[in-house]
Amino acid sequence: GQFARPQSIRPSTAEAGAPGATATSRTMSSRVVRRLRSGNESARIDLRFASTGELVVVTISSETTQPLSSHTIGRVLQTYVETSSTPVIVRTPAITREEAVSFHRNGFATKSVLRLLTCDLTHDSPDLTSGVVVARGTARLRRGRSRDLHPCVDVDRRAFGPENSFDALDLRAALDATDRSRLRVAVLGHGGPGGPGAIVGFAVTGRDGTRGYLQRLAVDPGAAGSGIGSALVTDALRWCRARGVRRAVVNTESDNVRALRLYRRLGFVDIALDLLLLERCD
Repeated sequence: GQFARPQSIRPSTAEAGAPGATATSRTMSSRVVRRLRSGNESARIDLRFASTGELVVVTISSETTQPLSSHTIGRVLQTYVETSSTPVIVRTPAITREEAVSFHRNGFATKSVLRLLTCDLTHDSPDLTSGVVVARGTARLRRGRSRDLHPCVDVDRRAFGPENSFDALDLRAALDATDRSRLRVAVLGHGGPGGPGAIVGFAVTGRDGTRGYLQRLAVDPGAAGSGIGSALVTDALRWCRARGVRRAVVNTESDNVRALRLYRRLGFVDIALDLLLLERCD
């Protein structure tokens, strides 16, 4: 699952310093947030910098229900992107087709189409079993800690590949995207990939009022099919419901058949609304 609320997209595969490497192939070291207000519009600009100091990724999103106009998006590009002496990837969070119109007019192209699903938590959701059987052992779920971020990044990269994976800044952004959030990890007991104590899956869950968000879910391919994904989703739903959430939301790529099957089996239903991730390379 990807952010159900505004999100960054993932890094590129190109090796840093290699011929043809894109801006996002460099190591990300810092993130700065800026804002640009124009009338009723308020644009949030997330600036990502490489360890060498160059601006490499810019994510533009609206902080209000008012979609950004072509003029405001153009001002952001002129201020932060067109003056850069190095290649910059400019991205959007998950946005509606209506919101995408102004971005398309500024040279953005659709990178991914996301399917949006929702789960009614006013009814019982599936129970979470106490243990999850994997290849040669049992995994348990526990609260994620700050030191778990980088092992989670490794799991995410193995699960989604380098082009679509989250880095540590993305995970922190996911945790900061809602009023309340938590990181939950699946830790291996014995056997399987990584040995005892290894993190083989994780979920980032958030809550705003009575709406819950499954922000990110990843399972190590070596533990795929073992029930860890189901356990993490069910655990996330139980956490939401215990905190008064009435409806949980998740989105995933429209062609991710395995994820769609998992969410539907656990009580999610499709919403007749696609979301888009857009990108422009300068």
